[in-house]
Amino acid sequence: MAFRRDFTWHNVTLDGAMGRPAGRFDIAIAGYNRDQVDQYVARVQRALAELSRIETVLANAEQLAAEMVSQARAEADEIVAKASARADAVIADAQQRAGHLTTLRRRVAAEVLATQRRVEQLAAPQQPDRQ
Repeated sequence: MAFRRDFTWHNVTLDGAMGRPAGRFDIAIAGYNRDQVDQYVARVQRALAELSRIETVLANAEQLAAEMVSQARAEADEIVAKASARADAVIADAQQRAGHLTTLRRRVAAEVLATQRRVEQLAAPQQPDRQ
């Protein structure tokens, strides 16, 4: 499995399953070519430094995201609590108004019935008193 990552200010090629930087050295008389090894080590150090910076950025982003989610949840909970309290107040007010309207309706109905009885009494033919 080959893996390659190009960074904006330098290129680092990673090969192999372990993601190690590719390094090919010419054989010199007393081992490998020192300049090539030094260049390879410098590339590896740059790659490690870049990976470390990326890890730091990702950790900071993760922390920021967690804080934002936590704050959003707290704000949402507060909004829901306020909305619930407001809804309870609206319901209580509606129930109180409904109670007042019911009382008023009953009072008006009683007055209408009383008025109707008086009208019926006045409209009924008067019979003379027999003594």
